[in-house]
Amino acid sequence: MSGNIEVQGPRLPVLPLLLDSPHSGRRFPADFSAAVSEAELRESEDCYVDELYAAAPELGAPLLAALWLRTYLDPNRHAGDVDLELIDGRWPWEYRPSGKAKVGKALL
Repeated sequence: MSGNIEVQGPRLPVLPLLLDSPHSGRRFPADFSAAVSEAELRESEDCYVDELYAAAPELGAPLLAALWLRTYLDPNRHAGDVDLELIDGRWPWEYRPSGKAKVGKALL
């Protein structure tokens, strides 16, 4: 394990397949403080996807799993998917809204 991502499986894959589980993380980072309850934070988890894929490494397919909560960092969001109303000043980079930021599911 390295940091907040875990790679399970063979160093050289037997199958031309990589499975990922980017939303299954259950860890709250030490610097994370939320204005809502833990239960509300956990509503956006894709619980147990990593466990559903757990047999993949035994079959020769690596499994990449994020260990942090999706509500902390969502790796499937574009860096420009932000809620501009929450930013003080002008957003200096590309703005690519998906609508997810408005409901609290942006990159950060």
